[in-house]
Order: sequence, then structure tokens, then C-alpha cells
Amino acid sequence: MTQYRRQQIADYIRQQKYPVTGAALSETFNVSRQIIVSDIAVLKKDHPIQATKRGYIYQMPEKSGGICERTVTVAHTAEEMPTEVRLIVENGAIINDVSIQHPIYGRITVELMLTSVEDCEQFSRHMAEDNGRMLAELTDGIHQHTLSAATEKILDNAINDLRRHGFLLE
Repeated sequence: MTQYRRQQIADYIRQQKYPVTGAALSETFNVSRQIIVSDIAVLKKDHPIQATKRGYIYQMPEKSGGICERTVTVAHTAEEMPTEVRLIVENGAIINDVSIQHPIYGRITVELMLTSVEDCEQFSRHMAEDNGRMLAELTDGIHQHTLSAATEKILDNAINDLRRHGFLLE
């Protein structure tokens, strides 16, 4: 019974386009959140399931050889941030994280997992509503993103758009 439920959970996450929260899985499979956490821990041994701040995702390798990933260094103002993130996801890339190299604390990385224009708009809205400040403000706007996509071409297009808009540091 437990093994069957775990396989159903893995299949369910794999079929979702967006991250699935533990609460949603708990409700869907009629078990406690604690059981879901335990099941996910076991499933991660054999499945490419990742826990993000927005929920669980299944990172299935594509036929092209897998998920392509690159790190880019960019710089912009807080006002330009919505444009920057939107450029990336409109090309089909995912913004996995943002990081800076702080002179005292070293590398600071924060997971973002922005996968769609809606994610970017929500992120920008939360930043504005909460008077949030960009991590990159600690480094005069300079920061890095880890981007991922199904193909290298998608990453090339996103990076070229960042270059055209003057955000890319090379």
C-alpha cells in the first residue's frame, strides 16, 4: 500500500506543470503532511524530485540529453528587475536562483524557481508590496542567476535578450 501510494505521488508530481505543495499532495492522497515529507524523502532516492520553496517538482531529463543549465552574471537596478526576469522566462528558461558574492559573507544564494511570466509578476508584486529589496543591492546590482531549460537554444535566446537589454555582464 505504501509503495503504491509513493509511486502515485511520483507520477502525480511528474505530470504537473508547476510545483506541487506538500499540503496539496496531502489533500490529494488523503495522508498527513508528515507522511508526504517521508514519502518524498524515499522517492528522491530513485526519482529526480526536488523540493523548492513553492513545492515539489519532477525534473525529468528531456530527449535532448537532459536539462541544460548555465550561470549568467547580470547587473541592473531594482526598477529593472521585473523586465530582467520576464525576458528570461519569456524565452522558456527557468530562473533557478539568484546569488551574490558578498565581500564579507561570501556567496549568498537564494532559490527562486521562476518558471513563468505569472511567477515573475507574482514575485515582482510581492517585492513591491513587502517593500522588498533585491539581494543584489548589496553588490551594486551585480548578481548571478542559474538558468535551466530543455535545450541550449532556449538558454542562448534568453542570454541574447539579456545582452540586448544591457543586463548581461561579460
